[in-house]
Amino acid sequence: MNKIVVTGGLGFIGSNLIDLLIKNGFFVLNIDKVSYASNFYNTLNFKNNKNYKYLKLNINNKNKLTKIFAKYKPLEIFNLAAETHVDRSIDSPDQLLKEEQKKIILTVQVHLMQRAKHRRIILYFLILKPLG
Repeated sequence: MNKIVVTGGLGFIGSNLIDLLIKNGFFVLNIDKVSYASNFYNTLNFKNNKNYKYLKLNINNKNKLTKIFAKYKPLEIFNLAAETHVDRSIDSPDQLLKEEQKKIILTVQVHLMQRAKHRRIILYFLILKPLG
């Protein structure tokens, strides 16, 4: 079975993506650190599904992320872990962007290390930033 990792899967976008992926026959590993934007209510439809697993983890933890990727060997990663408060992006956009870039780079590095010997590497990232 194809395994997919979704980071930030307790958020609105992540949880809806997970629901769609499970309905299409994928095994989904949801990695979320649990913050103000996390909502376990979003997982009620699939939390007991055999094709779903949740892990509480901050993706900045390279050692644990490496072990998880080695264990599950995901074919694809949807990195939806991000800061969600618009006011933070207005007050200090440079700091917020640096934090998000750090998360993305770390996730890519770990995934590339694990997948280097396989035929394909597919990574998806979503960065939302208010305009203006």
